[in-house]
Amino acid sequence: MPKISASTVAEHRHAQHSALLAAAEQILLDHGVDGVTAGKVTSAAGLGRSTFYDYFPSRDDILVALARVAFEQWNAELRVATDAATAGPDRLRVYIEKTIEMTNDGRHHLATALRDVTLSPKGRDDIVALHDALAKPITELVASFPFETTPLSPMFVRGAIASGMALVNHGVPASEVAQQLTTFILNGLKN
Repeated sequence: MPKISASTVAEHRHAQHSALLAAAEQILLDHGVDGVTAGKVTSAAGLGRSTFYDYFPSRDDILVALARVAFEQWNAELRVATDAATAGPDRLRVYIEKTIEMTNDGRHHLATALRDVTLSPKGRDDIVALHDALAKPITELVASFPFETTPLSPMFVRGAIASGMALVNHGVPASEVAQQLTTFILNGLKN
């Protein structure tokens, strides 16, 4: 039986899985998608190359796993921030401000790096499903407004937020983007 580096096999496997993901994330951010190979990831994690395939059948699988972790963390932080706000426009304001803040501090770089990756059809479908899951909170937030909105309102909000994120990524001050974006979206939804 192989030597394990934790008190249980489950803890050992979790630690190896986490080490592979952390190494892949750092390589992705430092060297781009092409740098993420089984050999480079396992070397950076201090593990044998065959260990990669014990956890990820292919490079696509580790890229999708990175995206899943990033999206889950992103959504969890947004949920905590918005749950603390009053339902309706205030909750959407908090969502916008937190999204712009997280974009500004670099937490969106991983998603940006994965955006244009050529993946297998299954990998691409998995990434699309993760992106689509981001629409659900916006739909819920808009539905909580005390006035009527249109069925397309959540998609317009999502598009405006994406534009705000792009502006921040291009150097426009986050506080300026958050303030103007919030005003733009909330005023637009009222009309």
